[in-house]
Amino acid sequence: MQTIISTTRRNQQLGFNLIEASIVLGIVGLVLAGVFAAWSTVTSQQRVRKGADMAIVIVQQVRNAYGSRTSFSTTDTTAPDTDFTRALVMGGIVPSDYVTAANDSIKSPWGGDVRVKALDATNMTVSFYNVNKPDCKKLANAILGVGRTQGLTFIDGAAITTATTFSSIEAGVCTTNTAPLVLRFLLRSN
Repeated sequence: MQTIISTTRRNQQLGFNLIEASIVLGIVGLVLAGVFAAWSTVTSQQRVRKGADMAIVIVQQVRNAYGSRTSFSTTDTTAPDTDFTRALVMGGIVPSDYVTAANDSIKSPWGGDVRVKALDATNMTVSFYNVNKPDCKKLANAILGVGRTQGLTFIDGAAITTATTFSSIEAGVCTTNTAPLVLRFLLRSN
C-alpha cells in the first residue's frame, strides 16, 4: 500500500498542472502583445519618416528637372502634362526605390500611389493616397517641420507660413481615411 501512495505522489509532482500552464500561457500572451504593439509603433514611425523624405526628394528632383523653366505651361511642348507622375518615373527623375515593379507609378510606404501634379504655372502638388488617418496626421506634421524650408505652401488646403504649428491646422488635415494627403510646394524655393 505504501508503494502505491509514494508512486502516486511522485506522478503528481511531475509536469505542470492546468493552472500553472494557464499562467505561463497568459504571461507569454502579454509579452507577445507588447512586442506586437512596439512593432506596430516602429513600423508606423518608419513609414512616416520615409514618406516625409519621399515628399522632399520628389520636390527636389522636380525642381532639378523643371525648376529652370518659367512655368509648367502646357504650350511648352517639353513641359509635362498636368499629372506628370508617369513622366517623372519614365524619365528616371524619381529614385528607383520609389517606383513600382511595373515602372509606371510611385508607391508610398503605405502601398498607395504618390501623384505629382503641376497645379499652375509656379506650384506643384505631391499627393499621398491610401495613408491611414493616424499616420496621415503624423506625416503631415513631419512634412510641416521640414517643408517650410522647401517651399511648402499648403497642407490639405491649410495655408502654411513660418509661424504655422501643426496644432493650428490639425483639425482640417487628414479628415478621412479615404482622402489623399495633398502637399502644395512652389516650383522654385526662392
